Amino acid sequence: MDAEGCSSVIIQVLSPLKCKIRVSFEINLLDKDLAILYRIQSFFGVGKVHLRSNRNLCVYRVTSPSDLLKVIIPHFLEYPLISKKGGDFILWSKVVEMVSKKDHLTKPAPGLRPKGPDGLGAEGAFEDYFLLCLN
Repeated sequence: MDAEGCSSVIIQVLSPLKCKIRVSFEINLLDKDLAILYRIQSFFGVGKVHLRSNRNLCVYRVTSPSDLLKVIIPHFLEYPLISKKGGDFILWSKVVEMVSKKDHLTKPAPGLRPKGPDGLGAEGAFEDYFLLCLN
């Protein structure tokens, strides 16, 4: 996860007052390493493996908030990340919990900022979008 993994919160704006929040954990590898992702999927027992042949990549992805809370998050709490991603993972796991409980409909996200094109936090009323998102 420290190198090739990603935990993300995706906000899809459907209209000015409605958006959808999706949470995701994924590992991206070159397609020659497809067997590794199937072993990871087997280890966790959740998620799916996808082949992106147009980009020579394969992806192991878990999108179910329930699977993330019961399997993925506990694993990385027991075996913490050692890079900067460790702090990001803690914030992400709080958002996953909020989405699972539907708290994201009434409470602001804890310290969460979207990344802009430069990889830094983007400016704007992110909390407002977060609170308006309806599933």
